[in-house]
Amino acid sequence: ALALFPGAAACGDPSAPDPAGGGPASPAAATVTNISLFQLDFVDLMPCTGEVHWTGTLRLVDHLSVNRGVPLDPDAVQHHVISESTNLSGIGLTSGGAYRMLSSLTGSTQSESPVNTFPTTFTIILHQRLFVPGGGLPEMLTVRVKLLLNGAGQLVLDEFRFGDTCG
Repeated sequence: ALALFPGAAACGDPSAPDPAGGGPASPAAATVTNISLFQLDFVDLMPCTGEVHWTGTLRLVDHLSVNRGVPLDPDAVQHHVISESTNLSGIGLTSGGAYRMLSSLTGSTQSESPVNTFPTTFTIILHQRLFVPGGGLPEMLTVRVKLLLNGAGQLVLDEFRFGDTCG
């Protein structure tokens, strides 16, 4: 494979030339990843089912790259991803029926520049599925929000999609 891609051998070598500038490659980015697990226990009014007592877990992963091997403002972030997954079991307070909810949320911030925080793309995606007694699927929710800030920090693209169905 190296004969087909002669530059591939230099990918991990910090002294290899930077393809964009022809000089030495930048040092590795400073990254941080935190993983948290939360136990949940709450009552919520669901639009399709009424009040449900929920218990379960929420897993939160927070990952960011503070820089890409170059000096930045201390508050600047080049790449940030928050990922949340929730697994809940519920009991209907009126019906006594067993419910299950699976939910995932991903939020990301990405700047294409190695030295500036703009332009930046923000994306948030939420998927949620609610399973009801008997295996039915009465509610599915999908939300997508996308924002793009140009080099001056001005909003130039705003996308919002929402889908909600009750069976």
